[in-house]
Amino acid sequence: MKKWSRMSLVALLSTLLYGCGTTTASRIKEKQAVFDAHPPAIQERIQKGQVEPGDVEDMVYIALGAPDNKYERKTALGTSEIWAYSGYYTTPDRQRVKGEFRYRDSKGQWRTATDDVWVNVDVRHIYDKKRVEFQNNRVVAVEDAE
Repeated sequence: MKKWSRMSLVALLSTLLYGCGTTTASRIKEKQAVFDAHPPAIQERIQKGQVEPGDVEDMVYIALGAPDNKYERKTALGTSEIWAYSGYYTTPDRQRVKGEFRYRDSKGQWRTATDDVWVNVDVRHIYDKKRVEFQNNRVVAVEDAE
């Protein structure tokens, strides 16, 4: 029993320390020189996770972390890179499943019956909650989903 408790504790601590992704503080430490090069007002904005046109990629990384997806947009005006940050929500769905079920009949013999069963399933929907567009390593647009 003690072995399982210790293993569970190690797994929990590992998840908390390493599995939760990066924090703003850890990203600041990683890019300390970039962060320190800006005035206190901009540092405060970045710590709050806010990005604005004119920010460079490293500032966006510090504020928001690594993007979930990257896109490239080519237009007549040039090429831009888009960083997308995803969110998700779930909705319930009720689905009918046809299944085979084994049972013993009154004589003790195994039988197979086919029947429909209704099950509840959570459907996960992923969407872009924020998109940041860069041209020449500078933010030119920020889109937030409502």
